[in-house]
Amino acid sequence: MVVVEFFSDTPIDNMISTLTGCPDKVILVGQSKIIKRSGQNYKKFLASIGNDRTEIDYCSIIPHDLGNIVKALEKIVMEYSECHFDLTGGDELAMAAIGIIYERFGGKGIKLHQYNIKTGAVYDCDMDGRVFSSEIPSLTVEQNIILHGGSIVTDAQRSGSTYSWNFTESFEKDVFAMWEICRKNCALWNYQVTMLSEIMTFNSAADDELQLCANMADVEVYLRTKGNSLNLDGIFDKLVEAGMLVGFGMDDEMLQFRFKDKQVKMCLTKAGTLLELVTLLSARRITKEDGKPYFTDARTGVMIDWDGIVHNNKDGNVDTENEIDVILMKGVVPIFISCKNGKIPDDELYKLNTVAEQFGSGYAKKVLVAADMGKKANSRKYFLERAKDMGIQIIENVHTMSPEKFENILKNI
Repeated sequence: MVVVEFFSDTPIDNMISTLTGCPDKVILVGQSKIIKRSGQNYKKFLASIGNDRTEIDYCSIIPHDLGNIVKALEKIVMEYSECHFDLTGGDELAMAAIGIIYERFGGKGIKLHQYNIKTGAVYDCDMDGRVFSSEIPSLTVEQNIILHGGSIVTDAQRSGSTYSWNFTESFEKDVFAMWEICRKNCALWNYQVTMLSEIMTFNSAADDELQLCANMADVEVYLRTKGNSLNLDGIFDKLVEAGMLVGFGMDDEMLQFRFKDKQVKMCLTKAGTLLELVTLLSARRITKEDGKPYFTDARTGVMIDWDGIVHNNKDGNVDTENEIDVILMKGVVPIFISCKNGKIPDDELYKLNTVAEQFGSGYAKKVLVAADMGKKANSRKYFLERAKDMGIQIIENVHTMSPEKFENILKNI
């Protein structure tokens, strides 16, 4: 079987029939340089989904020349006895050309179909009563990034990049136990977790990454240079009570304790991590009526390399990278989520919008999850209006929501 795709700037439009039908060959119809450059990305994408069967071929056309397009399609129809034309992509002129071809060669077994990417529905455009594969495909977060020409930078490739969390039942309970502490005063949580991260630089227990032993004099001098004073009131006693910190002790000379484990330590040394994990785990809890996950994939702290080639930054090459707090997949539609547990920078909307458009095209959904946005009334008004204009959904005051309410909002994004 041969599938003919009218090239679209939206990658999933060009690959949807290959995902559902696994043809022997897919022919991209468009401008030569563009389709061949994109075709290389699509070969990587097919490899990522385990498709070693489908061959990618090219049909070059002059975009604004109807006669040229018709001749190119005629050649395809004459060469292949069974052609399925996917009308999901392509412009008006391409649609006019396929109409002419179908009128002339309809008896040669030409098939026409079109997908609705958002719903997964497929339409029988030749009205012969037979529908092209109606299987509803799904992609992982990584496959979607590869489809758009990028790659995920793993922690193995570069320290501090995309970390692979181990979501055991015990750790999930720990996340929500810490969230109960955080949500009562998010600003205090951010302040003290940031302080703790700074205190870690004075750790004398170098042979044990989970143990903190810090000289109080050094800590207080350092904090004074930053205009701060040591204040552990508010969350540390609750973290000890919840078992996140053990062996806690503090006197005039020494501050010491031990983190429960490495993943708890990561939550307690970077202020925004906890809300990201709460958002991710809340999404993972949502199921369909049959008990299957509502979202087909979910990842947090995803570091994306734009051109798909990760450099070591020692060869003079500089990578264009962005980190997205949470990415969910609903079938083949990605949802990009930025999580902010405190004040939101004015450029946050632009960062989110840029990455979502690059790696989700027009189908991507964009969401900002926030606790207290920290904006005055007038500033908040303009911020919300700007988000609306950019198609970004704001979920605010999440710290006041019940788990059920937050899950329901995520489900209806």
